Amino acid sequence: LDEQVFDLIISERRTLQIVLTKVDSTTPHQLHSAMAGAVNAALQFDAAHTWPYIHGVSALKGHGMDELRCSIASIAWDARVAAGLKP
Repeated sequence: LDEQVFDLIISERRTLQIVLTKVDSTTPHQLHSAMAGAVNAALQFDAAHTWPYIHGVSALKGHGMDELRCSIASIAWDARVAAGLKP
């Protein structure tokens, strides 16, 4: 399923953003391993369609949520500008 989603994102020329969730329920070592795996997965995709940051978030504790919101807003802004719309 993930590969189908990735293919759709790429075919639609959308920006891929990787977000690791529930980071509050992992150990630092597990989070580091998950981040390393996410980086390796991101390297498979064209950098032009990959957001340069991988976010780790916890909705329960709020960790990383502000940064994720800012990234989403930035992607939306870039898409509007690229489409010739007013920001």
